Amino acid sequence: MKRIKISELKPEELNDSQETIVLESQGEVIGYYHPICPKKDMAESWEVLNQALEKVAVELGIDKETLINALDTSKPFPSNLFPVKS
Repeated sequence: MKRIKISELKPEELNDSQETIVLESQGEVIGYYHPICPKKDMAESWEVLNQALEKVAVELGIDKETLINALDTSKPFPSNLFPVKS
């Protein structure tokens, strides 16, 4: 495990790391950075996500951007996405 002072942390250390990093401040551990997957797998993961979003959007009869906006919790859920049938 690599130990880094938070004041000396550089973004490229997070991007390039394949191991857990212990983050320290004033000699105390304040957190951990755990890479979720090797960098080479990240592009594949994004492609799988994109394909899943496309498939769900087609099944719902909406475009992918509308689906993404509906899933964005910082925005209100669009009330017209699934109209109530009477």
